[in-house]
Amino acid sequence: LSPVPDLLGMNRNDAIQRATDNSLNIGTMNFDETVITTEDSTMAIVWKQNPANNVNITMGSSITLWLTLDDDKIDLIKEDKEQ
Repeated sequence: LSPVPDLLGMNRNDAIQRATDNSLNIGTMNFDETVITTEDSTMAIVWKQNPANNVNITMGSSITLWLTLDDDKIDLIKEDKEQ
């Protein structure tokens, strides 16, 4: 088993790398309405993930990501991490 890393607040490429470093894959990447271009998708920030971090899953399993450029969603992640 491998613990799911906390990918919230990371950009797409960093999240993919962190998952790979933990012997996990990225499954579906869901981009919200703020992500329009390919360039936007590379700068988008993970604001939600499933499964959540610290859950143990089988190595090679996939994590689903939700990504955004919405400052309100990104600010909520930062506030949660500061608590």
